[in-house]
Amino acid sequence: YIDQFISTNPSSKTNDQIYFKKGDLYYSVQKYQQAFDAYQDFCSQYPESKLVPNAYFWMGKCELSMKNDQKALECFLNASRNNLKTDIGISSVIETASIYSNKLQFKDAINILDQAVGAQPSSNRTPELLFLKGVNEERDNEQSAAFNTLNRIIDEYQGSVFVEKAKVEVGLIELQRKNIESAQKYFKEVAEKRPDDTGAEAQYYYGASLYDQNKIQEAITELVRVRSVYSLFDEWYTRSLLMLGNCYIKLNDKKQARDMFKTVLSKHPTGEFAQEAKRKLNKL
Repeated sequence: YIDQFISTNPSSKTNDQIYFKKGDLYYSVQKYQQAFDAYQDFCSQYPESKLVPNAYFWMGKCELSMKNDQKALECFLNASRNNLKTDIGISSVIETASIYSNKLQFKDAINILDQAVGAQPSSNRTPELLFLKGVNEERDNEQSAAFNTLNRIIDEYQGSVFVEKAKVEVGLIELQRKNIESAQKYFKEVAEKRPDDTGAEAQYYYGASLYDQNKIQEAITELVRVRSVYSLFDEWYTRSLLMLGNCYIKLNDKKQARDMFKTVLSKHPTGEFAQEAKRKLNKL
């Protein structure tokens, strides 16, 4: 229908928007090579269209879906080039940074995120860019830089969801610095405020930090809260079960510990969590 419409209406001013939908249709049914070809053909047919950066972005998403990370990177870089003040440009930067981060090229990720922040510091997506920058700095063992970046979000972007995410990351940095009380303050604050996966993460780390202090009964209380309040968030629910098992081992309650690890195996019969649960059961 799209081809027919364009063929019979060659002078329509909306032909580029209509043609672009061909790629979207293929992508929506997971025909990624056909989608890529359609977006590429779009760029050839309508090189002056404002949608060309969008086409490169979705070409990158197609390549990611086909496990072609390097080709995806080239597409996202094309989409963001000269477009850092647009939403599609920022989305492309985020995808680019993710690829760099997965390849452990943290400085490259930090550099492109910095460029995006500098291009449009007042964007409502700046907290997201800064958060990713802080996480990459942390992974690059630049703790001081990460601490400053994350605190900038906390100080300057009240109301953004990334404020709470930044607090969790700052809490983890404080844990590494052995500032336990400061870390726990951040975790507790976020856990009491957020009913989402960020709250679940904060609640888990609050309980885990109490375990590390050998405050076992207090740790159990907080970890049980992950299980009861945040059961929808599987990663943190499962991690809390593993940590509860550790707590019961400390109390020499092997039956309760086994129950925790067996519950993990019932939810995750294979994978990383299953391997850890099996190791702990074997030790018991």
